[in-house]
Amino acid sequence: MTKRNAVLVLLAAALGGLLIANQPWLTLQYTDGAVTETLQLTGTQLNAALMPVLIAILIGALVLPLVQGISSKILAVILGAQAIFLAAVAWQTWRAGVSPAASFLAEKTGITGGAQLDLITAHTQSAMGGVTIGCAAVALLGAVMALFVKSTHTTGTSRYDRVTQPRAESSRTTAATAVAATGGSAVAVAVGEDPVAEADRISDWDALTKDQDPTV
Repeated sequence: MTKRNAVLVLLAAALGGLLIANQPWLTLQYTDGAVTETLQLTGTQLNAALMPVLIAILIGALVLPLVQGISSKILAVILGAQAIFLAAVAWQTWRAGVSPAASFLAEKTGITGGAQLDLITAHTQSAMGGVTIGCAAVALLGAVMALFVKSTHTTGTSRYDRVTQPRAESSRTTAATAVAATGGSAVAVAVGEDPVAEADRISDWDALTKDQDPTV
């Protein structure tokens, strides 16, 4: 799970929600005198709050890759809250039935005070409200992914390891070459000892084995 995946999920939810919010949510048939008229209303017409919250989620998804650390976590929480608010707005609009259409009927018929709703002879609600709630759920999932995503920054330790490992390999190769080339004295060089001092100790040991005083 990466931040890129979270951003893609949020973008899909926001763009899908914007598309669905502008589709017909409610279709009315009403009588205007002796004539039966049909009126279709989109989600954004029924509830003006749908568009701003969807745009806010879209902007948040675009900004998310640009922030890191605690700012990224805060933005993820804000996006989650916006997703929950979107679901609440969509549900409220969907369950309101024909009530949000009152102002549009008043504009069409000139009748106000609630009497315009009595002119409705039939109405049909599409599934777009439910689909918008689904988009809100997807946006909430993207926000949760962004909240718990692991950082992709390279740590100092791993960079140190990548730098020092070749050096260590080079040092071991050099030491092995020195051993093969110079024999035992290279061991002293590999462990950081003075080769001259090592040779003196060998000479002292040879003198002792011959019952000679090495200090003379």
